[in-house]
Amino acid sequence: MIKIDEVTNTLFDRIIQNQSLDVDIETGATVTSHAYLKAIENALVGK
Repeated sequence: MIKIDEVTNTLFDRIIQNQSLDVDIETGATVTSHAYLKAIENALVGK
């Protein structure tokens, strides 16, 4: 079972490390990963 905290931390670490939203997402947490990426994108562009 995937733990959401681990997915979140891994995703955020990848975004920070790459300085980009173009990162690999976690298998098994696709919807959550896409939602986080969209929320971050919206925050960065001021939506």
